[in-house]
Amino acid sequence: MRRRRATNLLLIVLAVYAVAAGLVWHFQRELLYGSGDPVAENIAPPGLNAVRFITEDGLTLYGWFKPPGEAKEIVVFFHGAQQSVADQWLRAQPLLTQGYGALLVEFRGYGGNPGDPSESGILLDARAALNYVLASGINPSRIVLFGRAMGADVAVSTALKTEVGALVLETPFTSFADYWTARFPWLPFGFLLKDRFATIEKIGRVKAPILILHGGRDPHVPIAQGRAVFEAAPAKKEAFFVDDAGDAELFDRGATEAVLDFLERVMQPDGQNGV
Repeated sequence: MRRRRATNLLLIVLAVYAVAAGLVWHFQRELLYGSGDPVAENIAPPGLNAVRFITEDGLTLYGWFKPPGEAKEIVVFFHGAQQSVADQWLRAQPLLTQGYGALLVEFRGYGGNPGDPSESGILLDARAALNYVLASGINPSRIVLFGRAMGADVAVSTALKTEVGALVLETPFTSFADYWTARFPWLPFGFLLKDRFATIEKIGRVKAPILILHGGRDPHVPIAQGRAVFEAAPAKKEAFFVDDAGDAELFDRGATEAVLDFLERVMQPDGQNGV
């Protein structure tokens, strides 16, 4: 009798596990990707203009753009999985006041853009955004890629295709599976994810200088993942870690100043950028 009960209990557990795994497989992108707050593309913040760029697979997306001032660089911003283009404004604003240009990229399926998010699609979006900047006549060595969480992986992947001037990676995760495990520890199905965003496997091939920002109390991406990405990065790297800061506090604790100082030092007029 006890053996039968144990067997029945095991079968119930396995059935629940199988159903949960099936739901995760089917709805994983809904769980991982937000759609961002609906944003009217023509309501850009002061100093930025709404622009459009077309992806390789034919989607017309929008972003917010300002060309750089004389002798300054342009920073291309990629937001995180649960954000929208508007969330990058607070990061861009201090750079704009210093004369930097900016392109705040909105991905497919976010902020009213057409399409559905996926790793391959989002990387096409980033490529289209970078091509928009390059078409304006800006040299790749004068381009900085600034990405947060998922956007950090997008920045790394984009830098492997085009050698840019520098990367700023805010709260990077090691992979989407590790991000899943940290966010949904009660759903151990990271191995089922269709999209990998395996930052730690790519970052060692980046040639540009890298700055990594991370807070020890980040509620979404543990700082241990940021430290692991930093260790895997090549020699031209710096880190700004604040152990007692959450994600919302990082820029109140000196991250803006760290970014400005980093860019001032590594972005050289002759294109020979380095830490």
